[in-house]
Amino acid sequence: MNSSRKFKAFLGFNWQWYLIILLGVCLLFYYLFISLRTPSFDERINIFVASSNVETDKLSEDLYVGFDDTPIKDVSIDFSSPNGAEFSIVFNTRATVNTDIIIMNTNYINPGDYDKFFVGFTEEKIADYVPNGTDFYYDTDGLIYGICVSNYLKDCVDLDGNELYLFFNKNSEKIAELSDKSNNNYALITLKNICERMVSDEKN
Repeated sequence: MNSSRKFKAFLGFNWQWYLIILLGVCLLFYYLFISLRTPSFDERINIFVASSNVETDKLSEDLYVGFDDTPIKDVSIDFSSPNGAEFSIVFNTRATVNTDIIIMNTNYINPGDYDKFFVGFTEEKIADYVPNGTDFYYDTDGLIYGICVSNYLKDCVDLDGNELYLFFNKNSEKIAELSDKSNNNYALITLKNICERMVSDEKN
């Protein structure tokens, strides 16, 4: 009898701890579930867009083309307005860190500084991924750094009156022959998917 009373008293004085433990277990399983479902860095293409508004879900879905039989599980889109006071901080943190592709206007980088952030290349290197007549941005070293993609994105990206160019992060490991550190060409396939978006929309 005394043991029963002691047990009931124990429960009465310690029910808060049981609640905390229960909540902790629930949170643990929740974050475990989220982590298992969230693609790892190697399983996604990361794109940053310098724009005031982007339809991220639509763009992500449109660009996930031809990746079904690859390790790529997601095309992740992030964006920030270049007109904001904090954009320089955003660019040096979110835009250039752990991204494969950066889409922005050429006004936000000083000429001669593109090789600090992006990889330069010749037209021959990307001929299989862009249509004829594509406009390019050449930096002072004579290499191509930017590929104009405004016409392919204007239905889901606020252009803010600017031409937008696609740049490849020099630290990306998904740009095939453009970089010695690259393991595959998935970012280049994404470029091709961007350039084919309008063709797909016209057919539909």
